[in-house]
Amino acid sequence: MDCITAGWNQLGSTLVNDLQEREKELKQYMEQLENADAARTSLLSQLKDALQEQESKQELVRAQLLVSEISVPVLSPLM
Repeated sequence: MDCITAGWNQLGSTLVNDLQEREKELKQYMEQLENADAARTSLLSQLKDALQEQESKQELVRAQLLVSEISVPVLSPLM
């Protein structure tokens, strides 16, 4: 009977150790995912800022083109 109990104890101990290792790995993966998500959020924010800046510049160029079109008289061909 002691041999059976020792075997079960050994099996239980092995399972506990295995579960603890897997838990440790899962925590590491969760931390990596959280870090990746934070990096993704930061990159999205930077991209939004860059896009907004480009859109502002585009609007400025459009306005300047409009002003230049109004300011420069259209030359008609001489006939």
